[in-house]
Order: sequence, then structure tokens, then C-alpha cells
Amino acid sequence: MGELTGIGQALKLLRKRTGLKQREVGERAGVTPAMISTYETGKAVPLIPTVESLLNAMGFDRFDLLNAIEAANDRPQRDFPEANQHQASTEVLRTLGVEGLSPQEEEAFLEALQGVCRTLQLARRAVS
Repeated sequence: MGELTGIGQALKLLRKRTGLKQREVGERAGVTPAMISTYETGKAVPLIPTVESLLNAMGFDRFDLLNAIEAANDRPQRDFPEANQHQASTEVLRTLGVEGLSPQEEEAFLEALQGVCRTLQLARRAVS
């Protein structure tokens, strides 16, 4: 059985967790409810950009999807250290009032923030 077997079931599981209807997820993600149904029943496999849009629309990330795939295949949940780092980064952004960024924008923002922090550390050392 492949790693992504059950992706449709996993997407349905995640959607059910949010309490959203296919129509609501579709509106948020720019996908028709009919296509969401097709994915959830396993009649088609969504492309990666579509998966990302669906996850964003539901407020989940790739780690949530991977664990939902595990659940759909009756396998144990995984512990993803990267997920903890991602959640910490997301919390920093929330604290700063920065939300609604794409994953690429989040990464760029965090890199810029790290650069500012390094610059401040160097300036502090230079003054000391």
C-alpha cells in the first residue's frame, strides 16, 4: 500500500473535523463541491496545489494531512518534529498579528525576522 493511499478519505476526515460542508470548503479553496466529492470518494486524486488549497481552506497543514492519511489507513499517528517547529513559527506570526500568509510568504517573513534578530544581536555586541 502506498504512502498516500487514502488521501481522499483523509481529506474527508479533516473536513468533517472542521464541520464544514463540501460547498464551504470548495468556496474557500476555489474547487467545486463535485470535485471535492470526487476526491473524497477516491474517484480522482487531487494535484498538490489543489491539496494545498484544500488544506489552507480548512486550516490544516501537510502534517495534519499525513496523520489523517495514517488514520484513514488504520495506522498509528506519527510524531513530526517539523510540525512542532511549524506550529511554533505559526504562533510567533500570530503573536505579531501576521496571519493569512501562504506557506512561502510565512517562510520569507520568518527568514526576514531572523535576519532582523541577528542584526540586533550584532549591534548589541558592537555596543558592548
